[in-house]
Amino acid sequence: MYYKTKREMLETVGTALKMQRTPYEPHWQDVARYAAPYRARFSLADAQRGERKNQEIIDGTTVKALRTLKSGMMAGNTSAARQWLRLTLPDPDLAKWGPVKNWTNDLTDAMLRVLGDSNIYSSFPTLYGDSAAYATGVMSAEEDEEDVLHTRVFMTGTYWLGTDHKGRINTFRREFRMTVWQMIEKWGAEYQGSRKIDWSRFSIHVKNLWDNSRYNEWVDVCHVIMPNVEYDRRSPFSKHKRFSSCYYELGGSSDVGGGYTSADEGRYLEEGGYDLFPILCHRWEATAEDVYGIDCPAMMAIGDTRELQYDAEKLGKAIDKMIDPPLVGPPELQGKEVWGVPGKITYLPEREGQKGLRPIYEVNPRVAELIQAKGEIKRTIEEVFYVDLFRMLAFLDDRERTATEITARQEEKIAQLEPVISQLNYGVLDPLVDLTFAYMMRQPDLIPPPPPELEGQKLKVEYISTMAQALKALGLASTERTINFALTIAQGNPAILDKVQWDEALEEYAERAGAPSRIIVPQDQVNQIRQARAAQQAAAQKMAGIEQMAKGARDLAGADTEGKNALTDVLGALRGKVA
Repeated sequence: MYYKTKREMLETVGTALKMQRTPYEPHWQDVARYAAPYRARFSLADAQRGERKNQEIIDGTTVKALRTLKSGMMAGNTSAARQWLRLTLPDPDLAKWGPVKNWTNDLTDAMLRVLGDSNIYSSFPTLYGDSAAYATGVMSAEEDEEDVLHTRVFMTGTYWLGTDHKGRINTFRREFRMTVWQMIEKWGAEYQGSRKIDWSRFSIHVKNLWDNSRYNEWVDVCHVIMPNVEYDRRSPFSKHKRFSSCYYELGGSSDVGGGYTSADEGRYLEEGGYDLFPILCHRWEATAEDVYGIDCPAMMAIGDTRELQYDAEKLGKAIDKMIDPPLVGPPELQGKEVWGVPGKITYLPEREGQKGLRPIYEVNPRVAELIQAKGEIKRTIEEVFYVDLFRMLAFLDDRERTATEITARQEEKIAQLEPVISQLNYGVLDPLVDLTFAYMMRQPDLIPPPPPELEGQKLKVEYISTMAQALKALGLASTERTINFALTIAQGNPAILDKVQWDEALEEYAERAGAPSRIIVPQDQVNQIRQARAAQQAAAQKMAGIEQMAKGARDLAGADTEGKNALTDVLGALRGKVA
């Protein structure tokens, strides 16, 4: 299709993305109503309003369960308090070689320092919360001059996504608002240190607002990142990179000097590009055709959450009627003060069969049964959110918070989370590592010099977080049983130990158990140690032989050759043969 202008192409892409997202919006609106009201926005008009959005939440079980899951995912996958990734090489033999292993360990430490200095650890919990609530969490990870990396998590409803033929997110559109002052600050300072503004980027609408000192007026802005139709790997310009990036004003009207004109369509606040796609997306569960995630805990529990709100409301009304029931009384009390405070007396004339105030009807709801029913619904919601698993992570003593400990207690639930963690690695952590390494490469002092043997080699990332190791630890039991069985057989047949590859068994066990790689000596150093030990043993044996021969010589030199003994018999026989 031929487009007259770039703006026409961008808006056409935007229309298609909006049509793809429309079927998901009713699900998100339900979640926003009952579980995560402050993490969704479906209209630019809702921005900066600050209104209350949790009116329909009476019982906060789902909100608290979501908070527990969010914290548990953070502690179990990307905790700032422990190492959760390790860089290595696809070639296991080369990765175990001493200089290479030391370099990958140093590079891992450098990357973790960069991540620690950025804001990534404040963004992760929000991302996990969005993916658990709306099945899709989206975060940008862009280069920062001061901190190397800067991240931002986008609210559900403010962005649209597109995928490539492999189902990977490769298109991102976001609509948001900025004040006139913010726009000029970001894009208008053509000459640093002066008051001159480059108005070629801005519409007449924005210039009129600025000229009328309306600096805090909101302007609608759009940002689109997508595969670049003008991609040219030989070009030095950013707008020819693999992914194009474009900021522009959405348009509208103004009561100051008119609105937008046709000439404004050719104005772009910023045109650039990226070598790597800077948008990270965690989809709780996704099929090959789905752009957005599905079947997240909040969506699965939405029916129970609605019922819980309904039951909570009805239970509250029932208790209110028990404590403060509606009353009926004689007409003489109309206009008179009636006391409902304990210890007060209300006087009125008595009539036959009618004495004072009384309830219109007796209210005796089965409160215990209602509370029990609510408790069952709460337990169901907490089970959907894996609350027991993540609470265990939170309350385990640090000395017990190991992969094997967690696996032993919650093996079934960890297995259920494996697809979620795989999606996290694929959509967020893998591209995050790639982006961070690329940003570090532009500041060479952050990366230790690699050994020359690594030229042309690719890096591989391994995740060693608590949850990742718990998944790996599912296979530890079989390794332990095999080794223990071999040791049992060896009591009667020691030769059976020759069937076990002890070096490989130890390395496999250490990797699955999450042991620090530094505590395992590289194989080449092990071989050197063993060769040195064998040489020492051979030298010791040789020295022992020499000492034995010397002792024999000394004994022979001091032997009696005149008397009658075995030695003189041998000497006599030898002399006879010589004669």
